[in-house]
Amino acid sequence: REMGQRIYLSSLGEISIYEHKVKKNRFVVIIRSADGGELRKINVRSLALAQQFAGAIVYLKAHRA
Repeated sequence: REMGQRIYLSSLGEISIYEHKVKKNRFVVIIRSADGGELRKINVRSLALAQQFAGAIVYLKAHRA
């Protein structure tokens, strides 16, 4: 269901990374809207992947045309 959901760069706010509370060595990337609402949670298997994903979103947001 969520796979087809669109998130527009103009609506993006803060990107946060948290360690999963129950599953160790699992991380959650939380994408928030400009008004602070939660748009999506993405679960990843390592901190490096979480940082890479968050960095890509920040880069795209900063370099949008």
